[in-house]
Amino acid sequence: MKQKHIVGLILARKGSKRLKNKNLKKINGKSLSEITIRFAKKLKFLRNVVLSTDDKGILNLSKKNNILSPGLRPAKLSKENSSSEDAAFHLLKWYEKQFGKVDGILLLQTTTPFRDILKFKRAFKLFSSTNKTIVGVSQIGKSPSIYYLNEKKIKNYKETNNSFYQIDGSLYLISRKVFFKEKTFVPKKFIKSINYKIKYSIDIDYEKDLKLARLLSNENI
Repeated sequence: MKQKHIVGLILARKGSKRLKNKNLKKINGKSLSEITIRFAKKLKFLRNVVLSTDDKGILNLSKKNNILSPGLRPAKLSKENSSSEDAAFHLLKWYEKQFGKVDGILLLQTTTPFRDILKFKRAFKLFSSTNKTIVGVSQIGKSPSIYYLNEKKIKNYKETNNSFYQIDGSLYLISRKVFFKEKTFVPKKFIKSINYKIKYSIDIDYEKDLKLARLLSNENI
């Protein structure tokens, strides 16, 4: 059976209000961008890895590591309210003009630096056989009533057998067809890839997240 054409996307915008220049923050001497690039290169099921950024330093980093990029991201896609989906669409359109239509998309967020490679390999195997979207989640408890106070937050939580899961940003693997149809990395239907260890579910958005990540960087938790 012909292997699917899956491309890895790395989106690394320069601006960030909550944690300035977060994509260049370091853990064990390596920036979040470099950590993500190095991990992406280990995934043999990816046809290519392609990066979108408006930061010259991150763009140079991608070149040093032979990561594809269309150049600096347009300013209109680099604003505080610009969505990851819009940047991804721009990147995919450029990529497909160069390398042909893709079958699947793996989004690798720089802000989730700890990743279990076996989990990604299992996700690829499942995606290859089912073509279903796979999203990384972590369990948040049995009855988190606080999350029901804000209807907008409900969309980020799914209930299964009285357990609740939060989408943690660790893994998004989706078919091109579904992504272009629903215009999101979290479609209506998806398979959960559950993270049971704290470090794999960390999503760095604030200084406190970065401090926790540095503390857990050498811990098997």
